Amino acid sequence: MPKQRADIPPLPAPGELRLIQAFVNTYDLETEEDRIGSPQVLATWLARRQMSLADGEVNDPIWQSARTVRQGLHAVIAAGGGVVTEASAIEGLNQALRDVQLMPRFDHAGALFLQGQRSGWHAVLARMILIVSDAVKTGRWRRLKICRNATCQRVFYDSSRNRSGKWCTPRRCGNRINLKTYRSRGPTYMRGKKPVMILDHRMTVPVRRPSPESLRASRQPPHED
Repeated sequence: MPKQRADIPPLPAPGELRLIQAFVNTYDLETEEDRIGSPQVLATWLARRQMSLADGEVNDPIWQSARTVRQGLHAVIAAGGGVVTEASAIEGLNQALRDVQLMPRFDHAGALFLQGQRSGWHAVLARMILIVSDAVKTGRWRRLKICRNATCQRVFYDSSRNRSGKWCTPRRCGNRINLKTYRSRGPTYMRGKKPVMILDHRMTVPVRRPSPESLRASRQPPHED
């Protein structure tokens, strides 16, 4: 039975790029939940995003293709613009996209764009590729990242100015990893230096009140010899 994840969604991508983010995140590594875990579930997922196939049917080859595309996109995002280490994932992605036909077109304003020429699952793939292509042009594609929490690895959108984001959400994975790091250091911080005790701000030092006898004794005049 899949585990339950705290309902804290990853940092969302803008515009249609959120569709790619949602698609890659259909598999939850932590809970082992697959939101497109069968042809029927995939059909429902597509229908909720206005991407129903023309014939309304998602067969097993289409389902397998969707899983292959998801794995390939995850590998590309994880590379962050560098070399993709999962060669098989890229090969599978390219194989799944080989029959996607994109035709160049001009609109009435004279702008050039690409348009999918096929229907069904290939039309869905064409839409995804066009979203990725547009994100690459605008620089947004490089802001899609994989959470550095090894047990999470969800896709999130890094909107920081210097692209320094590491976690799908600071409130969840960020706090979890920082707490784990803190505990691994024990009761000290700054490794290699003189141990410094970390005090809890809630700790108080008990104050001993003087007894009545000691108060009276302190008020008596000094004894003269």
